[in-house]
Amino acid sequence: MMNKQQLQQLKQHLGADLINYALNRTDVTHESDLESLEITELQSFALKDMHQKIQEARVQYITDGGYGDGANLLLRMLTHEDDSIFNHYRKICGGQDEISLSNDPVIEFLQKICIHKYPDLLLKSTSNHSFSLVTNLNVGMKDYQNFISLVKNDPLLNSIKNKKDELEYSFELTTEDGLQFNTQVCMACTTLITRAFYDSCSRMDYSLNIVLKTIAEHIGILRDLANGMDVHYSSFIGLRGIRFIDFNEVIFNGAVLRQFGGMENPSPHTQRTVISHSDDYSKYSGHILEVTHTTKLCSHQANCNTTNSMEASRFQQDILEKVLFSLIFSSESTRGPVIPPFLT
Repeated sequence: MMNKQQLQQLKQHLGADLINYALNRTDVTHESDLESLEITELQSFALKDMHQKIQEARVQYITDGGYGDGANLLLRMLTHEDDSIFNHYRKICGGQDEISLSNDPVIEFLQKICIHKYPDLLLKSTSNHSFSLVTNLNVGMKDYQNFISLVKNDPLLNSIKNKKDELEYSFELTTEDGLQFNTQVCMACTTLITRAFYDSCSRMDYSLNIVLKTIAEHIGILRDLANGMDVHYSSFIGLRGIRFIDFNEVIFNGAVLRQFGGMENPSPHTQRTVISHSDDYSKYSGHILEVTHTTKLCSHQANCNTTNSMEASRFQQDILEKVLFSLIFSSESTRGPVIPPFLT
């Protein structure tokens, strides 16, 4: 039987989100203890096997010359029948095989990779950095080549690429609000998935189905851009110094302000934004403001890959100032929220 210390070690290395996913549960939290959890025999087996593999990975990492605690690098490589071992745990604990939500060839391909790699996205980082993003999922060259082939066979997506081939084959475009995209199609295979995951984290719901739907939305945006249509996309700003009590979000014109529920959210804003409290009101404060932008295709050329532009930044700042003013005015506060120096 697993003891309290072993469960804490699992939460330290895997995080509560991945444990919930692997055990096919939803009630494991950072504060959970063994006494509060009714664990089945199969779940107990999975927990013990996870703990053993973490210990083996830590020893292997050091044996291979690693410094510090980089066991999560090896945990991402653990498989069972060519799938993540955490997907295997989920199945033996009663979870159903996840399937793609789309019949569209491009979307279906990305969603299948996401289903396979979803545990990698949930896996908590043991890095010493304040946060550590999964910027590139470990997929094989065959997946890159298959994605390139799918894009080439998609008339709209193929229309916003450059004239090069193979690994130099890239999406290349500039929007009316100054954003430039010059991204290798092979790299977009994984960045479209990770961006969908972190956008979902910023919206406080990063369940697998939500991430899969967000992937489809991102492909839809690219196709609409290629088709000369107006598109809507989001940027996210972390805010400190606000606390909602008994509600979690406020909808504004062109923006949504959402409150974090805890420290487990893999969002890049979490470590810089979330603060824990010991009073009787709410355990955590810290928010993300989602700003909705509208733009369209301006050019089929781009010199670089940018995440922001002067025009997009000005629009974002204008929305932010209006939101902050409305919060201060409605709460009769003399001070506004603090903006950590990190935007997405």
